[in-house]
Amino acid sequence: MENQNYENEKKLALISEMIASTRNRLSEDGFHVIFWGVLLVLSCLAQYIMIRFFDMAHQSNYVWLIMPLIGTPVSIWYGFKQSKEQRVKTFIDEFYGYIWIGFWISLLCVTLLSIAYQHSPTSFILVTMGFAVFVAGVVLKFKPLIFGALVFWISAFIYFYVPNDGTQLLVFASSVILGYIVPGILLRKEFKAQSHVSAA
Repeated sequence: MENQNYENEKKLALISEMIASTRNRLSEDGFHVIFWGVLLVLSCLAQYIMIRFFDMAHQSNYVWLIMPLIGTPVSIWYGFKQSKEQRVKTFIDEFYGYIWIGFWISLLCVTLLSIAYQHSPTSFILVTMGFAVFVAGVVLKFKPLIFGALVFWISAFIYFYVPNDGTQLLVFASSVILGYIVPGILLRKEFKAQSHVSAA
């Protein structure tokens, strides 16, 4: 009986150690956060320029169709490359991946519903992005991402009070820079620092 209790304690200690080491190790290197953040900002600026300087409000919507055509293949390629280099895939890694799968499904639903009801989806997209970034920040135990989520949620309300003359696009771009790209850069630095320590 004592031996069985001792073995159970050892197993619990091992599990606790694995969970602790997993939580302290960043599996996300920040590439996807920075990459999609830059694509979003460039798309916002491109549409803003088309609306304000070239009177192409209707045509400017095609920018958002081009963005995923560029971003999706690059993300798939990088994800495949990363999975080949990663020796062990933990539960946290899988859970983190499911967060973003859920985000893209939610984003698609929000966009389609907004189009059906002829309403701008941007505020709802900001709220959805805030949720995904918040959960990612909690899972990775990375505070800049949690701060980024707050930026998105606040921006969702600011968006309603900004004139619909293209200026809303600048609000969206600013929220992506502060809530997505800056935390992504910090995440990448943290990942590289941890990788350097592990290599040493």
